[in-house]
Amino acid sequence: MTEQHKASEEAAREKRRLEIAPLIESAKAGKLWLHIPYQDLWISPEDLEKSNAEGRFLFDAKTIRLRPPSDYIEKLDADILKLTNLRGLVYQKMNGGVV
Repeated sequence: MTEQHKASEEAAREKRRLEIAPLIESAKAGKLWLHIPYQDLWISPEDLEKSNAEGRFLFDAKTIRLRPPSDYIEKLDADILKLTNLRGLVYQKMNGGVV
């Protein structure tokens, strides 16, 4: 990788950090989390801030939505229910249909 390419990549990362910073501050002020729908990734503003400082999770600010963490809890509850139901079905099949 050339020095020019490295400098270009670093400039792009810095641009994303600067674009994400106001979203992080808004999330903190509103006690919200950041949601990246296309990856279904939920992250607290503090964790995103730390990751961004380390050069990780530099998402395009346009893809980030601010959401209440209670929405994430509801999603997790729904996921738990689905997995619990699936576990029950697998258990039934393992035992010849007997619960």
